[in-house]
Amino acid sequence: MSNRLCFAHHHIFCYSTVNTRQEVYAQRPQDNNKSKNRMAEKVDINIEKITKWIQDEKCILILGPDIVFDCQKSLLNELSSFLINNEIECKFDAYDELFSSNTDFDYNFWDYFSEFFDKILPQPIYQKIAEIPFNLIISLSPDLLIKQIFEKNNFDFTFDYYNRNLNPQEINEPTKEKPLIYNILGNYKEFDSAVLCFQDVYNYLSAILGMYQLSQKLKRKISISKSVLFLGFRFDKWYFKLILQLLNLDVKAIKQASVQELKNFANEPQKQNLIVDFYQNEFKILFIKQEGNEIIDLLHNYYKQNDLLRKPRKDKQIAQQITNIINVNDSTDVTILQNVDANNLNINKDI
Repeated sequence: MSNRLCFAHHHIFCYSTVNTRQEVYAQRPQDNNKSKNRMAEKVDINIEKITKWIQDEKCILILGPDIVFDCQKSLLNELSSFLINNEIECKFDAYDELFSSNTDFDYNFWDYFSEFFDKILPQPIYQKIAEIPFNLIISLSPDLLIKQIFEKNNFDFTFDYYNRNLNPQEINEPTKEKPLIYNILGNYKEFDSAVLCFQDVYNYLSAILGMYQLSQKLKRKISISKSVLFLGFRFDKWYFKLILQLLNLDVKAIKQASVQELKNFANEPQKQNLIVDFYQNEFKILFIKQEGNEIIDLLHNYYKQNDLLRKPRKDKQIAQQITNIINVNDSTDVTILQNVDANNLNINKDI
């Protein structure tokens, strides 16, 4: 779990690389009048390009923790309230979004930690995200919600997560037919992979930048992507910049971010302009009109209209058809059928 995983608004950030060499840019002073007009510089997102990159397996999706509650609530604030209500002794720094305790987190803490995530139900947007044929989905939350949606729909996929105490195994090449879901900040079911306190953050960075770096195939898949969509983040958090560097995304790039996601700074125009200027200067981001939900809806509608939404695994479909035909009542037999390998079936397609 990231030390800064709490947000209050729905955020999407589109990062589109052009695969050119990296350069370091010196930040130049901005003209005051130009800075004041930053928020007026808005463009429409180019859905045609993004869908093409998705089809070419050159677009990946990175989910921030805000998506868990459809960006209406803060994930870690909700977790903190849940722990306090259950009389778990711990402190939560809302600014750094880190937990602390006078003692080590014991099994009682972890039991309630797991219970909190077990009770979370996927928001409707998860279904649409799962149906869009991304080849790689990286989550910065320790939840398993997107994995559960893939399982529920019988979508083919592989799942893995980063544990700072273990050397990451090499992954299979992700494809849009069999995407990889990767929890880069751990899995809540494996407590030692969670990132909760300052010491966890230090150990995590020491590991992922040192002995236990991400697998080479995963790093290469990220680095060659032409488009990366960030959903559920806040631009004012330090970890957002760190993640950009950690994933080794191309610095010189065409980038797009929703200007509406800065609305939490509507009453702080100076801070808003500073954030806009920073991302435009350092990462060359173009701010777009659409919000996160709108972008997912646009992508989903495109794939729905073109009959390109992700479909269930063929062996699951065949097994279900057999089940319907013979009307199996025994639950054990149904389980067996649902796990039949399509390659081992010899079925007349006309049935």
